[in-house]
Amino acid sequence: MKKKSKYQLLYKLYPPVITKDQFYRICNISKKTAAHLLDNGLVPCINSGKQTRKYKIKLEDVIEYLEAREKDPRRYAAPSGWYKIYHNPDDNALVMTSENIRKISAHYLKQLSKYPDVLSVNQLSSLTGYSTTTILKWINKGAIKYLNMGNRYLVPKEWLLEFLAGPEFMKARIPSKYGKEKIEKIFKSKR
Repeated sequence: MKKKSKYQLLYKLYPPVITKDQFYRICNISKKTAAHLLDNGLVPCINSGKQTRKYKIKLEDVIEYLEAREKDPRRYAAPSGWYKIYHNPDDNALVMTSENIRKISAHYLKQLSKYPDVLSVNQLSSLTGYSTTTILKWINKGAIKYLNMGNRYLVPKEWLLEFLAGPEFMKARIPSKYGKEKIEKIFKSKR
Protein backbone atom coordinates (compact mmCIF):
# COMPACT_ATOMS: atom_id res chain seq x y z
CA MET A 1 0.00 0.00 0.00
CA LYS A 2 1.32 3.43 -0.97
CA LYS A 3 2.11 5.92 1.80
CA LYS A 4 -0.39 8.78 1.98
CA SER A 5 1.20 12.09 0.94
CA LYS A 6 0.26 15.53 2.18
CA TYR A 7 -0.07 16.44 -1.50
CA GLN A 8 -3.02 14.07 -2.14
CA LEU A 9 -5.37 17.06 -2.33
CA LEU A 10 -3.71 18.02 -5.63
CA TYR A 11 -5.33 14.98 -7.28
CA LYS A 12 -8.74 16.53 -6.54
CA LEU A 13 -7.75 20.02 -7.71
CA TYR A 14 -5.84 19.24 -10.93
CA PRO A 15 -6.15 16.83 -13.88
CA PRO A 16 -3.73 13.86 -14.17
CA VAL A 17 -1.64 15.77 -16.77
CA ILE A 18 -0.86 19.47 -16.19
CA THR A 19 0.85 22.34 -18.01
CA LYS A 20 3.99 24.28 -17.08
CA ASP A 21 1.77 27.14 -15.94
CA GLN A 22 0.00 24.89 -13.45
CA PHE A 23 3.31 23.31 -12.47
CA TYR A 24 5.05 26.51 -11.40
CA ARG A 25 1.96 27.67 -9.49
CA ILE A 26 1.56 24.37 -7.64
CA CYS A 27 5.25 24.36 -6.71
CA ASN A 28 5.39 28.09 -5.92
CA ILE A 29 8.42 28.66 -8.17
CA SER A 30 9.18 31.10 -10.99
CA LYS A 31 8.53 30.34 -14.64
CA LYS A 32 12.25 30.35 -15.28
CA THR A 33 12.92 27.83 -12.51
CA ALA A 34 10.09 25.66 -13.84
CA ALA A 35 11.68 25.74 -17.30
CA HIS A 36 15.05 24.75 -15.79
CA LEU A 37 13.53 21.78 -13.95
CA LEU A 38 11.62 20.59 -17.01
CA ASP A 39 14.35 21.17 -19.62
CA ASN A 40 17.01 19.42 -17.52
CA GLY A 41 14.89 16.37 -16.70
CA LEU A 42 14.69 17.06 -12.98
CA VAL A 43 10.92 16.73 -13.33
CA PRO A 44 9.86 14.23 -16.03
CA CYS A 45 7.67 15.69 -18.77
CA ILE A 46 6.73 15.41 -22.41
CA ASN A 47 8.18 18.27 -24.46
CA SER A 48 6.17 18.84 -27.65
CA GLY A 49 8.64 21.44 -28.99
CA LYS A 50 5.84 23.94 -29.59
CA GLN A 51 6.10 27.62 -28.66
CA THR A 52 3.06 27.48 -26.38
CA ARG A 53 1.74 24.62 -24.28
CA LYS A 54 5.09 22.99 -24.77
CA TYR A 55 5.11 20.73 -21.70
CA LYS A 56 2.82 17.98 -20.44
CA ILE A 57 3.62 16.92 -16.90
CA LYS A 58 2.08 14.07 -14.95
CA LEU A 59 0.66 15.24 -11.65
CA GLU A 60 2.19 12.23 -9.88
CA ASP A 61 5.66 13.37 -11.09
CA VAL A 62 4.97 16.83 -9.66
CA ILE A 63 4.05 15.32 -6.30
CA GLU A 64 7.21 13.19 -6.34
CA TYR A 65 9.22 16.36 -7.09
CA LEU A 66 7.60 18.24 -4.19
CA GLU A 67 8.36 15.40 -1.77
CA ALA A 68 11.95 15.04 -3.03
CA ARG A 69 12.48 18.82 -2.86
CA GLU A 70 11.56 18.78 0.82
CA LYS A 71 14.27 16.17 1.49
CA ASP A 72 17.00 17.66 -0.71
CA PRO A 73 16.26 21.26 -1.81
CA ARG A 74 19.81 21.87 -3.12
CA ARG A 75 19.37 19.17 -5.76
CA TYR A 76 16.59 21.20 -7.37
CA ALA A 77 18.15 24.64 -6.99
CA ALA A 78 18.91 26.52 -10.19
CA PRO A 79 22.62 26.59 -11.12
CA SER A 80 24.79 29.56 -10.23
CA GLY A 81 24.16 32.48 -12.59
CA TRP A 82 20.75 31.14 -13.69
CA TYR A 83 18.98 34.34 -12.69
CA LYS A 84 21.70 36.69 -13.89
CA ILE A 85 20.41 39.50 -16.06
CA TYR A 86 22.33 39.77 -19.30
CA HIS A 87 22.66 43.22 -20.79
CA ASN A 88 22.90 44.11 -24.40
CA PRO A 89 26.56 45.00 -25.18
CA ASP A 90 25.33 48.23 -26.78
CA ASP A 91 24.08 49.34 -23.35
CA ASN A 92 27.71 49.66 -22.26
CA ALA A 93 28.58 52.00 -25.11
CA LEU A 94 28.22 55.03 -22.84
CA VAL A 95 30.30 54.39 -19.76
CA MET A 96 30.17 56.69 -16.77
CA THR A 97 33.91 57.19 -16.26
CA SER A 98 35.26 59.89 -13.97
CA GLU A 99 36.18 61.97 -17.05
CA ASN A 100 32.65 61.62 -18.42
CA ILE A 101 31.19 62.51 -15.02
CA ARG A 102 33.37 65.67 -14.99
CA LYS A 103 32.06 66.58 -18.46
CA ILE A 104 28.47 65.97 -17.37
CA SER A 105 28.92 68.08 -14.22
CA ALA A 106 30.42 70.93 -16.26
CA HIS A 107 27.63 70.66 -18.82
CA TYR A 108 24.89 70.69 -16.20
CA LEU A 109 26.54 73.55 -14.32
CA LYS A 110 26.31 75.60 -17.53
CA GLN A 111 22.71 74.43 -18.15
CA LEU A 112 21.68 75.20 -14.58
CA SER A 113 22.23 78.93 -15.12
CA LYS A 114 18.90 78.92 -17.00
CA TYR A 115 17.04 77.39 -14.03
CA PRO A 116 16.00 78.75 -10.62
CA ASP A 117 18.13 77.98 -7.55
CA VAL A 118 15.79 75.18 -6.50
CA LEU A 119 14.45 72.71 -9.10
CA SER A 120 11.29 70.60 -9.24
CA VAL A 121 11.26 66.94 -10.29
CA ASN A 122 9.90 67.91 -13.73
CA GLN A 123 12.71 70.44 -14.20
CA LEU A 124 15.27 67.79 -13.17
CA SER A 125 13.74 65.41 -15.70
CA SER A 126 13.90 67.90 -18.57
CA LEU A 127 17.43 68.91 -17.60
CA THR A 128 18.92 65.41 -17.28
CA GLY A 129 16.83 63.38 -19.74
CA TYR A 130 15.88 60.87 -17.04
CA SER A 131 12.19 60.21 -16.40
CA THR A 132 10.40 61.70 -13.40
CA THR A 133 9.97 58.13 -12.10
CA THR A 134 13.74 57.61 -12.08
CA ILE A 135 14.32 60.99 -10.42
CA LEU A 136 11.74 60.13 -7.73
CA LYS A 137 13.36 56.73 -7.22
CA TRP A 138 16.72 58.43 -6.58
CA ILE A 139 15.06 60.91 -4.22
CA ASN A 140 13.26 58.18 -2.26
CA LYS A 141 16.46 56.13 -2.09
CA GLY A 142 18.27 59.14 -0.62
CA ALA A 143 20.71 59.46 -3.51
CA ILE A 144 19.49 62.98 -4.28
CA LYS A 145 19.07 65.28 -1.30
CA TYR A 146 15.86 67.25 -1.42
CA LEU A 147 13.56 69.66 0.35
CA ASN A 148 10.06 68.36 1.01
CA MET A 149 7.55 71.14 0.45
CA GLY A 150 4.21 69.50 1.16
CA ASN A 151 3.68 67.14 -1.72
CA ARG A 152 6.54 68.56 -3.83
CA TYR A 153 10.19 67.58 -3.87
CA LEU A 154 12.60 70.43 -4.55
CA VAL A 155 16.31 70.01 -5.18
CA PRO A 156 18.80 72.87 -4.83
CA LYS A 157 21.32 73.17 -7.68
CA GLU A 158 24.24 72.47 -5.33
CA TRP A 159 22.72 69.15 -4.21
CA LEU A 160 21.98 68.17 -7.81
CA LEU A 161 25.61 68.74 -8.84
CA GLU A 162 26.74 66.73 -5.80
CA PHE A 163 24.54 63.85 -6.99
CA LEU A 164 25.74 64.11 -10.60
CA ALA A 165 29.34 63.72 -9.45
CA GLY A 166 28.48 60.91 -7.01
CA PRO A 167 28.60 57.11 -7.19
CA GLU A 168 24.84 56.58 -7.60
CA PHE A 169 24.81 58.58 -10.83
CA MET A 170 27.91 56.73 -12.04
CA LYS A 171 26.00 53.44 -11.70
CA ALA A 172 22.93 54.85 -13.47
CA ARG A 173 21.83 53.41 -16.76
CA ILE A 174 21.78 55.75 -19.72
CA PRO A 175 18.29 57.27 -20.07
CA SER A 176 15.87 57.12 -22.99
CA LYS A 177 16.98 57.66 -26.61
CA TYR A 178 16.54 61.41 -26.11
CA GLY A 179 18.72 61.35 -23.01
CA LYS A 180 21.26 59.02 -24.61
CA GLU A 181 21.73 61.38 -27.56
CA LYS A 182 22.10 64.28 -25.14
CA ILE A 183 24.73 62.47 -23.05
CA GLU A 184 26.62 61.28 -26.16
CA LYS A 185 26.97 64.93 -27.21
CA ILE A 186 28.30 65.81 -23.75
CA PHE A 187 30.83 62.93 -23.83
CA LYS A 188 32.06 63.98 -27.31
CA SER A 189 32.52 67.60 -26.27
CA LYS A 190 36.04 68.68 -25.39
CA ARG A 191 36.31 70.50 -22.09
